[in-house]
Amino acid sequence: MPYLILIITLTLAGPLPRPQATNLTGHWVRVPSADTASAIDPFEAQSEDIVQTLLDVQITQRWGIQVLTQTRVFDGVERDDPNLPGGPARSTTAWQGDRLVTTLRRTVTLPAGVATVDVREVRYLDGNRMVVEITWTSGTTTVNRRVSYAQVLQ
Repeated sequence: MPYLILIITLTLAGPLPRPQATNLTGHWVRVPSADTASAIDPFEAQSEDIVQTLLDVQITQRWGIQVLTQTRVFDGVERDDPNLPGGPARSTTAWQGDRLVTTLRRTVTLPAGVATVDVREVRYLDGNRMVVEITWTSGTTTVNRRVSYAQVLQ
């Protein structure tokens, strides 16, 4: 009888999370690229502190004195993301192979009217670097960025 209860409990709980081969945990500092005009780009975090667990990832991004901490559950479920700069958004995060993919959509009010902005962030390891590929899309305009980070041991 105890085994039956265990089987029913596990069945109702759903599939167990699968361990990820990629672990992004660490303190990462942006490496300026040749195509970045300045050492400080307002769209690229200067550093990211990442703590990854089996179920989620906490990312703390720093741009000088501005700090943004987000916890992303990687189950692919769409969630409210109320504390982002620029206003609230809806986002999902999930592993796609060895890449952590976050997509979000927000509606912003501009002087010319209301616009919808879709953002896709893909984080992955490339050798000893973490790469973040960011795509912003609004209407017919798309902007792509690729940012590289080196891990710094603390």
